[in-house]
Amino acid sequence: MKINGSKIRYVDYFFIRRNEFFCPSCGQKMKVVKCSKVVNSRPPEAKDFDFHMVEGSLMGNIKFIWEELECTFCGHHITSKQAKLQVIARKNMKKQEEKQERKLKKESKNKHCIFKRNNSK
Repeated sequence: MKINGSKIRYVDYFFIRRNEFFCPSCGQKMKVVKCSKVVNSRPPEAKDFDFHMVEGSLMGNIKFIWEELECTFCGHHITSKQAKLQVIARKNMKKQEEKQERKLKKESKNKHCIFKRNNSK
């Protein structure tokens, strides 16, 4: 199969390199790997890929290259979009834990004050 051109997609380039990601299956650290696929511009499969360039568009068999995260232990792959969702979920979980901790501290402080008032009578 003759390849007429290639296009590299840098989706969330800095985001992937700035954060650490862990496999949702086994919990091991993930590494960045390059993935590629040759896609023809005519079939319906091509609608998922962007064939536009600055000076026109690409036609024929085009090799698309992008980066994904791969687990070093089990080989599980996740996209940058899935990685973003993982980070957002982790941040939300931390916020919920902090909120719960503040609530518990406040409740224990109130109980302590009530206990002191009852004993002082």
